[in-house]
Amino acid sequence: MPIMNIHQGSLFFLGYPQVFSISCIALFVACAISYYRTAHKVGLYRLPGPRLARYSNLWRLQNGASRQAPRNFQSLHKTYGKIVRIRPKHVSISDPAMIPVIYGVSSKFVKSAFYDTLAPLHDGKALHSIFSTQSQEHHRALKSGIAKKYSLSSLLHLEPLMDEVTENFIEKMRTFSNPPTDTSQAKTVDIGEWLQFYAFDVIGAITFSKTFGFLDIGFDYNGIIEGIDAGLLYASVIGQIPAFHPWLFGSLGLQKIMSYIPGAAKKNPIPTVLKMIKDALTTVDSTPKEKSHQDFLTFLREQNEKAGSTMSQRDMTNHMFVNLSVGLGKTIKNYSDYSNRLAGSDTTAISLRSIFYFLMKNPRSLSKLQAEIDTADQDGLLSHTITYAEAQKHVPYLAHVIKEALRLHPAVALTLERIVPQGGLSVDGEYLPAGTTVGINAWVVHYDEEVFGHDVHEFRPERWDNNDPAKAEQLMRMERSCFASPYFAAMFEGDFKEGKEQSVTLAKNVKFITKKNTIYFPIPSKETETTSALKGVEALVATALANLKYGKSSRKIEINLEQTTCSLFQTDLSTINGLGKYDAGIKAELKGDP
Repeated sequence: MPIMNIHQGSLFFLGYPQVFSISCIALFVACAISYYRTAHKVGLYRLPGPRLARYSNLWRLQNGASRQAPRNFQSLHKTYGKIVRIRPKHVSISDPAMIPVIYGVSSKFVKSAFYDTLAPLHDGKALHSIFSTQSQEHHRALKSGIAKKYSLSSLLHLEPLMDEVTENFIEKMRTFSNPPTDTSQAKTVDIGEWLQFYAFDVIGAITFSKTFGFLDIGFDYNGIIEGIDAGLLYASVIGQIPAFHPWLFGSLGLQKIMSYIPGAAKKNPIPTVLKMIKDALTTVDSTPKEKSHQDFLTFLREQNEKAGSTMSQRDMTNHMFVNLSVGLGKTIKNYSDYSNRLAGSDTTAISLRSIFYFLMKNPRSLSKLQAEIDTADQDGLLSHTITYAEAQKHVPYLAHVIKEALRLHPAVALTLERIVPQGGLSVDGEYLPAGTTVGINAWVVHYDEEVFGHDVHEFRPERWDNNDPAKAEQLMRMERSCFASPYFAAMFEGDFKEGKEQSVTLAKNVKFITKKNTIYFPIPSKETETTSALKGVEALVATALANLKYGKSSRKIEINLEQTTCSLFQTDLSTINGLGKYDAGIKAELKGDP
């Protein structure tokens, strides 16, 4: 009688082909279940969007690598509406009303893992900066020592350093405008490239009081610009799948290997920048102090010498790196009255290119701006190099031009990602559960016809004119919907949050605005205060209004402090006795019926 092996028929005795087939089937079933659960995640399964985005990150990955993200996002929202699912747990929102909710100073929405790709390795660890950190506590700790350096009054001290670079740039442009004697030697000048050289040299000037020398040398001699372009492309792609970052450029081992590859090493600007910072910090203590020195390095030294304030070498390196990579974006944007962030020199160059492009494409606007400058200059109102204050007061059309250019061409192409906190988020009748990644794309909201009008594709700086009281409410709505406006800067919870100081730039013609039972008005404050600090005075302001001698009002008045915060009104709160010359405009509203 044949003897049967007790293990006959057992999985252990199946051949390799059978085992492989069963494993593949099991894996397929597991993936199918996982994909089904992902696609039908509670709170998101009904949301429209590309079919591929319901199951994986592939749509976002392709979008990040396409270099067409702005157009892709516009097309998505045109097709699907205000809420679009762009990956299993990621939603793109185009409702401008969500800007203060997601990015406001009191928002509990934290940054997503996308920002990990923007933290360089330093001494073997990720150097999470005030821009890239996802920890609100770490953000506050980093910001506390340097926030005042980014107040408007402090930034104005940097103007002389920037003016020298501006003069050099203008002189280069004059040289190029003179045709050579030998016309065969004539060549095309890429003004966009030279604007980036200018941006980098301003970075050096405000940080070290010396430039990088790009304007003098005339090309990307050390590969930093090429490296930044490569780094931004990396972040735009790998940032869509951040879990891969620790195994790629977030890996110290891979970084060391690449440092031995000449071509790859040259395209990585981080070691070059960090070495410059290290050298500067090493020599700063041996340099005699000069009261006239106002650069960022000098400021850090002064902060470190204050009693009870000792920055670690790593924190000082951190602040210097941010100032070099992001800080310029803030400084020039304060100077020009707009605000966008990400890799300072790159976004600043993009913004400047946009302004030049739209002015040259629209000769009527160029002529109007030139006439305004010429008139002010002929009246003796402008310095040889126009200052911030002079531009604000005597060339107001410039601010409109800048805002309109940045509305049409925002410097940042992707959404600014945040994580929905506990309690979830309700948007346009839909509920998004906690843990969902959300974001708003400037390229989408800047082209919202309900906000900016039916001519959103036209370059029309006059749309920002604030001299018409009848358009005050519409202008406020535009300000609140534009990432390039001081209002957005005032609410932005990323990086340095100097927003309140930026918002003073539109305060010249501030008027009280009433809408239903809400009064918007500029709050008496000190220049160094921010919108977040002003939140604490809401009760005092409400009390001051209640005590006005206008008789009893049947209206329940609500106070909105975020609409027109400004520091041009220096009256201390304790001395408020009515609202001075601004009383008349709201007297009737306070006494009126609901």
